[in-house]
Amino acid sequence: MQAARALPCALCWAPAGTACQPGADHLGRYIDAYANGQLSRPDMTAVLEAAEVIVKWRMVAAQDVAVTS
Repeated sequence: MQAARALPCALCWAPAGTACQPGADHLGRYIDAYANGQLSRPDMTAVLEAAEVIVKWRMVAAQDVAVTS
């Protein structure tokens, strides 16, 4: 979770270290963190499993993601 929030959100420009919305982040933040090597493959797998439907504005809730690192 913290790795995804290391940089501002490219979609809504939520500042680094904060959620896009209370308790949720855009999927793009996780994808960016994975591409930058800040999230492991198992962590990214957990994020994608939590996202039931993937659309441009999908928010991933913190309680839905079981990040391993």
